[in-house]
Amino acid sequence: MKSVIKNLLNEHLFDKESKEQISLLEKFVSFTGKFLGIKPPMIHLQFNREGLVTTASYGGGDKVRIYAKDRATVDIMRSIAHELVHMKQHIEGRLESQDHEKNNEAGSPIEDEANATAGEIMRKFGEEYPEIYI
Repeated sequence: MKSVIKNLLNEHLFDKESKEQISLLEKFVSFTGKFLGIKPPMIHLQFNREGLVTTASYGGGDKVRIYAKDRATVDIMRSIAHELVHMKQHIEGRLESQDHEKNNEAGSPIEDEANATAGEIMRKFGEEYPEIYI
């Protein structure tokens, strides 16, 4: 029974060998960049936790890293959107490096904006590409 459940849970996980999933992620990054009015950087997908405390990180400039191992593609997309919102905040001068601890707090205006906007991006992208929810 455990193997059946494990297979069901793994069915929709991101597969770095899947050209379809890679293509969908590329479309998503482009869509998100247009939505936010920014030129998105290269997104670095990681399959190890090296240098990451959470599932994603925006390190200023064009440094966006996403932990992808054993995660659903739609979840990876949401992390990408969240970090690209932080990139836009940085470009606009609203994400100051000296206030990283304060900006990163759950419930802070910066984090709330990134969470809400990422959710909006996901909904709008899902309207165009409903297969992300399958």
